[in-house]
Amino acid sequence: MTNPLKNLAQTEQERFRFSAALGPDVLLDSGLPGLVFFVVWSVNGNDIPTAVWAAVGAGALLGILRVVRRQPLQNVVAGFIGLLIAAFVVSRTGRPQDIALPGLLINIGYGLAYLVSIVIRKPLLGFAIGAVSGDLTGWLRDPQLVRAYTRASWLWVAMFAIRLS
Repeated sequence: MTNPLKNLAQTEQERFRFSAALGPDVLLDSGLPGLVFFVVWSVNGNDIPTAVWAAVGAGALLGILRVVRRQPLQNVVAGFIGLLIAAFVVSRTGRPQDIALPGLLINIGYGLAYLVSIVIRKPLLGFAIGAVSGDLTGWLRDPQLVRAYTRASWLWVAMFAIRLS
């Protein structure tokens, strides 16, 4: 059986980079609008609508910055969608701390999904790598790959747990 990991990255340009997935730009794109929300809310006398609009404005400015720099917009778009969902929740509950609720629920969901996949011995990471390599389930027949994907999936469980804490 061939190793699906060998087919993952053909060129340097196509290679997955953790710095692109978890680097400073991603943290900025996902964190700045929420930070702006809390700062504006605190300084502006607990005015939720103004804080929401300031956060949306920060997200829009990040998007413009990425376009000007010709950088990918995927993290800005994902962060912006999350921000809009969070802003909707806050507008309905009237509780500014609920801006974090959608993110918490997403982390719980992903963490549980990875944990359950480990328990049933079909780690989600294996399916993700299998999909990229063109052999969605072939890795299931290789006990070494199943073990490797299980160990790596524990890292994802840990990451979601850390994000929750």
